[in-house]
Amino acid sequence: MSLVKLEDLSLGYGAEPVFKSVTLSLADGDRLGLVGANGSGKSSLLKCIAGSSDDYSGLVTRQKGLKSFYVHQGLIEQDQGNVTSSDLLRGYLTDTMDDWKIDYIFESLKFPKKYRGLQTCELSGGWSKMLMFAVALISEPDLLILDEPTNHLDMYRTDILVNVLQTFGSVNTLLVASHDRYFLDSVTQQTLFLDRMGAYRFPYSYSRAKEFMYEKERELENALQDRRSEIERLAQSAKYQRQLGVNNFSDKASQKAKQIEKKIRVLKTALPNRQPVDNVQIKLETESIEAKYLIKLYDFQVRSPLGELLFKVPELEIKRGDRVVITGANGSGKSSFLRVIAGLSSDALELTPSARVGYFEQSSSRLSVDKTILDFVVENAEPDSTRAVALLASAGFTYLDTKKSMLRTSFGERARLSLLALRQTKPNFLLLDEPTNHLDITSQEMLEDEIRRMNSAALIVSHDRRFVENVGNRFFSIKDGVLVEGAFHGEESF
Repeated sequence: MSLVKLEDLSLGYGAEPVFKSVTLSLADGDRLGLVGANGSGKSSLLKCIAGSSDDYSGLVTRQKGLKSFYVHQGLIEQDQGNVTSSDLLRGYLTDTMDDWKIDYIFESLKFPKKYRGLQTCELSGGWSKMLMFAVALISEPDLLILDEPTNHLDMYRTDILVNVLQTFGSVNTLLVASHDRYFLDSVTQQTLFLDRMGAYRFPYSYSRAKEFMYEKERELENALQDRRSEIERLAQSAKYQRQLGVNNFSDKASQKAKQIEKKIRVLKTALPNRQPVDNVQIKLETESIEAKYLIKLYDFQVRSPLGELLFKVPELEIKRGDRVVITGANGSGKSSFLRVIAGLSSDALELTPSARVGYFEQSSSRLSVDKTILDFVVENAEPDSTRAVALLASAGFTYLDTKKSMLRTSFGERARLSLLALRQTKPNFLLLDEPTNHLDITSQEMLEDEIRRMNSAALIVSHDRRFVENVGNRFFSIKDGVLVEGAFHGEESF
């Protein structure tokens, strides 16, 4: 029996649909991954299913008495910030005899005892996110809905969440929207691909379902081409019959032309409309370099802005083609390390004079929200406005988008703009701080291809396991306050 059933569900703002004609049934025990490009409506669809939004056309039917819990992309709400973590969970219990469940869930999520008595506003982003999962688990929902759950999580916490979702008895039916390929493969058994024109479901987790989706797209493209060819053939035939009718005063030929034209209109109406959602391309360019080594560090110390020692780097030499990945717990100083190198603010750094550094910041702090998209590109990438518009078009931005305020851009759009600015600097030494945050899976894979194709030196901080595996060729981790090199096996317990 279905827990939730969607029939011909559509959502749109203005003339353009966000998604249309989505029909879906979620049964008890389903573990469904929701995949789509930035802006394809994944979060909106989750809210419709959770019952927190009725901004749609179509029908949503929920099983009577269904208990669902929706974990949104953000962190703990501000109005919940003045209670302790333990008290927050206690508020979801209906029986005081169930108080033991609080510690059980905290232990399952490896939530440190020293944080359980803290007010929720005092928690870091990573532990705040884990607390949201704790609240979801103690609620014991029939349907657990997760929206980008690995945002704010390092690999260690992601692995904890994966283990809980795989083994926790109360998590039976799961719906998750995510751009994390490793996470989707680990916790889901089915995949729904969503775009503006509909949805396709496959009985496999993401990596295998993607192969079937590619095949489905090829079939749709072939059907589209066949239909277009048929329309073109009929148009030529109609033109011939109409000309024949005029030249020979033949009513029969003219009538036949009208019949063919009617058939053409019917075919055009039924034309498979599978044009891409946008024309997003992620491209990088590089400046050639002859130097063997881009940077050398010896006995280097990474400190916080307040001077606190975060970790030490006994020795690090990066040469052409090295794609160095640094992993470590949230707050261990990885981003601080990249900022120091980007700013060249230490005498202990030896950077070759011909190095051209390209820095992708995790926070995208230089994206001024009081400017338009076009203003940003003109100031940071391409001063000629005509060429800037063309450059934006290659990254999937329409002419109307160029006039949009940066304040109204999505996180995914901001990430693509940062990569566009990075491309124009033609760097031969990349500093990438969580570059896949907010990128959809297709964009992540494009970025991976470009990084490998460039074969430039790179220093990369990322918690995206699949991205790290696909682009890295040297791996470092921060252990006991020291940066050490070794094989990549994911992040260990910190």
